[in-house]
Amino acid sequence: DILLLIDDRFTTSLADELLALKLDLISDGWNPISVLVSKDSSHQVVWGKVDSVNTITPLEGVYIIGHVPVPYSGFLFPDGHPDHAGAWPTDLYYVTDSTLWSDNTIDSVNATRPQNTNVPGDGKYDDYQIPEAIFAPISRVDFFNLPSMLISEEDMLRNYLREASKYKNGDAPTLNQGLVDNNFVNFGEGFAFNAYNNFSSLYGSDSVVLGDMLTDLTTDTYKWTYACGFGSDTSAVGIGTIVDFRNTDYKGIFSMIFGSYFGDWNTQNNFMRAAMANGKMLTTAWAGRPMYFFHHMGQNQPIGVSAQASINNNL
Repeated sequence: DILLLIDDRFTTSLADELLALKLDLISDGWNPISVLVSKDSSHQVVWGKVDSVNTITPLEGVYIIGHVPVPYSGFLFPDGHPDHAGAWPTDLYYVTDSTLWSDNTIDSVNATRPQNTNVPGDGKYDDYQIPEAIFAPISRVDFFNLPSMLISEEDMLRNYLREASKYKNGDAPTLNQGLVDNNFVNFGEGFAFNAYNNFSSLYGSDSVVLGDMLTDLTTDTYKWTYACGFGSDTSAVGIGTIVDFRNTDYKGIFSMIFGSYFGDWNTQNNFMRAAMANGKMLTTAWAGRPMYFFHHMGQNQPIGVSAQASINNNL
């Protein structure tokens, strides 16, 4: 069973696209269960909805569509910028036992980025690491607060769902190769190793192509893309800006995008979320610190299996 957590603002206007999604999921062997959620409710209420379904029928996936409430947790800055310290978004809360999360020790006010402020009793949790293994993979398609894209949130969701359906039905030809746009070549941590490790295991040692993401994806649709560079909320050096995403007619399927700041994805004009707008890219992950491992997909497993295994890797 897979749970569709759907932003209730779009149930009528996107009825056709949501029906197509459910039919595609059924064709893939899933049993989709739909639950409507208000973006103005609390993440605790949403967790209760997930738990009520999971108690009756154990879930094997959770698929968020729209701006479902975003949980925050921790005091961390994995991109290495102290001005970014504090709570970061974590949908993983929804696929764990909520009673294991605490909200009484972290006391940090971030004047530079108030959304990262985390103080006792504010509904943002103390945990900087999940308190237990997640019981199912979880993903989110959320185009809220992307005004620089110059298209409505509803239309971005509509276009995304249509492109996702095309791919699932074999109407989006792709190259079984991985494109690497590495703008950290002199950085000792070797973030792009995440690309070489995954792409070679999926498609062979000669499957990695070096190039420029927004140039090369306009001519060829690579199955995978990895791009990294010094980042801001709305851009990454060597890759482009959110405006470049808007103005470039690129096509991709699976991606990893890494750089500073945009891993904290629930921000206005967020660079990483914008990569998926209008279905120009169907998945993305902030990968490089830590690594993701997608080799399960070479055994025809869904991407969620790899995400769950990567997330639970240290537990």
